Amino acid sequence: MKSVITKQDVLSTRDSLLAKGKPAGARAIYAHLGQGSFTTITKFLCEIEADAPKPENQAEAQEAFRQFWSLATDAGRKDAEAQIKELEDTQLGLTEENERLQAELQQTHERAVGLEKAQIGLNQDLRQAFEAAEKARASGESHASKFANALERIERLQIEHAQALKSQREGFEKSLAQANTRIINLEEELNTEKSDLQRRLELSLNRVHDLEVTLARAETKLEAINQKHRS
Repeated sequence: MKSVITKQDVLSTRDSLLAKGKPAGARAIYAHLGQGSFTTITKFLCEIEADAPKPENQAEAQEAFRQFWSLATDAGRKDAEAQIKELEDTQLGLTEENERLQAELQQTHERAVGLEKAQIGLNQDLRQAFEAAEKARASGESHASKFANALERIERLQIEHAQALKSQREGFEKSLAQANTRIINLEEELNTEKSDLQRRLELSLNRVHDLEVTLARAETKLEAINQKHRS
């Protein structure tokens, strides 16, 4: 159930916001009070403005308000356009960085493919060495040194292969982890930038909306006053 608020609550809050140089429309007052209803606040604001002293020169007051409205609207529009441009530039920069990271991932993948091919070649060398050793042993030749050399070559190839494979795999995993981390960080930064800019844009649009409502009420009151004077 919503708490009851009074016209004095609305008036005090409006004066406090204006004194701080902040917007004092119905939305701002509602957000500041944290109670009541938007409709009630709007009604009290209309009554407060109706009770306010009327300027003697209506034409000058109307023109001054129109100029104020024009400046406020232009400022809000320019602020929104600047925020949109900033968001687009940020998105472009992040897209380029993402493309560069994708290229690095592609290069890492190509190195991994090259490693696999090297592994195949080493396996062929190992198989040939084993075959040579088996042939030497099966033939019953007395050249024990050939067999020992073949075994030594097998062991050496196995060690080199294991070291090369480990080094390449560690490098690939490290590069892949770094690239994924950077992509995640970039996505988080982009989402944060988007949320912040969308929030700022929404605030600007709310200010423009409040000014439009204020202008409409002011024009209505001025028209009523003019009709009263003509009658």
